[in-house]
Amino acid sequence: MAADIVTELVSDEPDLHLDRIPTLDELLTALDQTPRAVVLLGNGRSELTAQGETLLRDRPHAKVLAIADGGRDTFTLELRPHAIRYGEVSATKLVDIIRDAAHDGAEAGT
Repeated sequence: MAADIVTELVSDEPDLHLDRIPTLDELLTALDQTPRAVVLLGNGRSELTAQGETLLRDRPHAKVLAIADGGRDTFTLELRPHAIRYGEVSATKLVDIIRDAAHDGAEAGT
């Protein structure tokens, strides 16, 4: 049911394309051919986390959007370095960067 809702939502967006891929082998092949991919998985949260982590280990360029518990829980999994180059910064800017990083980490845990 969640897959049908997502399919309907994405079909109205001209910049997004959605393929429903039935098997893991076909999914891995598709990910090899697509430089930017978001994989949507649906199941229970613990199964999704394990499936997503396995997928990301094999295809670290992908992002996994997991929809669990009939759409009541949605989360993303990502395995890639994230870097922002700041160059030379003032002391005030450095404190702001630290504060922003701390806020990002706190929000991720909620």
